[in-house]
Amino acid sequence: MTSCMEAMQRLKMIPTKCTAAVQGFGNVGSITAKHLEAQGIK
Repeated sequence: MTSCMEAMQRLKMIPTKCTAAVQGFGNVGSITAKHLEAQGIK
């Protein structure tokens, strides 16, 4: 999660204007999706 947000900062991307696709919705995918949503990513 931290590396994703850091990459977005370096690329000057605005999280609230981004959309993410999470492949799989198991343990890792579901937690990742929740964290991305908490950061404002759709």
